[in-house]
Amino acid sequence: METRSNQERHATTDARSIPVQVCKGGCGFASYASRRYRTKTGFLGRAHVNTDFAFEFDYCPTCGSEMAFECRGCKKPILNAMHTHCPSCGVLYPWVAASSRDRMRALGRNWKKAAISVWSDTKREHTLWMIEADITNLAVDALVSSDDVNGQMRTGAAVAIKAACGEVVEHQSMEQGPHKIGSAWSTEPGRLGVKCVIHVAAVNTTGTSSLEIIKTATMSAILFAQEYRLNSMALPIMGAGTARIQYDECVETLVRACHEHLRASAGSLPRDIVLVLFSPPSFEKSIARARDAVSDGIGTASA
Repeated sequence: METRSNQERHATTDARSIPVQVCKGGCGFASYASRRYRTKTGFLGRAHVNTDFAFEFDYCPTCGSEMAFECRGCKKPILNAMHTHCPSCGVLYPWVAASSRDRMRALGRNWKKAAISVWSDTKREHTLWMIEADITNLAVDALVSSDDVNGQMRTGAAVAIKAACGEVVEHQSMEQGPHKIGSAWSTEPGRLGVKCVIHVAAVNTTGTSSLEIIKTATMSAILFAQEYRLNSMALPIMGAGTARIQYDECVETLVRACHEHLRASAGSLPRDIVLVLFSPPSFEKSIARARDAVSDGIGTASA
């Protein structure tokens, strides 16, 4: 069995496709493999030509990060540096998350420059936003964490919030449990510079949920922010990860719930609700679906 050296790595694949290695750090550097031919003489003296590929770099010559040459899920070679997900198993490629984090770190209080207004009511100063970002990089009053009924932060966005805030946030959340499915509560923000983390019981102990639960949890979070006079809040797309509900349906459910509150709230807080999409299948498609969901509402859709 052939071993991979530090200077040369091989990817066996269809000879008609040339694999590519991509910087995991998200700087954009990519390099195609070089094709190699190996001739082997068989038992009867017949020559067989085998094709494989060799990569030039172990580490990115631009930023020094490790290079990726295969999917971390199914281990199949990477064939297109422009893909965001593995076409075979759907796993997110590592450079996508890294480049997204780098873009969003600098947002701070300027997140509105990168966000899209899905619906707004200028008279009441209410706006429903959507943004493709890491939720922990947004300077809003509160972040929403989609927890289970015991207060455990184990869904995708909740794990990211816990990593940014510190383990103490999950401990505080669990100390207040168990919680009714769809209910909301809060904890201190830990290391993050927001006013609080609003937790919602969006999944049960087995990690399952439903669109009705997602709607209830969304409304509970908004009403919590209203009660505590918070001007802005950011919500992840709940239900599409651990609960495995169709992504577009989750987006539409959250949009309708937020829109329903903003239309009926008569100028009350929160004024800005941000739906945060982290590496969605298609951000443009999500925006279109969101605008369709609020097309019969009062207000103006902004570009």
